[in-house]
Amino acid sequence: MTSAGRLPGMPILGVDYYGPETVAGVDFKKAKAAGIRFAICKAVDGRGNGTAPYRDPAWARDQQKILDAGMIRGAYLFVNYPRTGRRTPEPEIQAQAYIDYVQLTKADFVPQFDVEEASDVLTANQMFDWTVRVVNALAAHYGAMPGMYTSN
Repeated sequence: MTSAGRLPGMPILGVDYYGPETVAGVDFKKAKAAGIRFAICKAVDGRGNGTAPYRDPAWARDQQKILDAGMIRGAYLFVNYPRTGRRTPEPEIQAQAYIDYVQLTKADFVPQFDVEEASDVLTANQMFDWTVRVVNALAAHYGAMPGMYTSN
């Protein structure tokens, strides 16, 4: 067993979430007691209301609570891509909204971004390039390559 109370190579449990899922907030101390070791909160939705990125208030509400519970914290940017009939901010604007809202420390996870949205306007190569622009903006500011996660 390690000092963290787990066998080497065993997974570490964590959660990701966003404001509408947790309107009443999260009891992070209870989550920690149940074995959860990290929490990654959506901080910014890249399109927001269709004109500008949206700051999820859950990050402002919970960032200190995560630390107070003794958990590792992280924040993610939900990246949006151009879609027909939707105004979508450029990737650098989405990344800058995250940078302006999320101040990370060395104890936090590297910046994170979530890629789950399809585009009916961009080709696969153009979507890749859009994503690289997000990566470059976050890495330049934070001095570390961001983490990316996605679903099918």
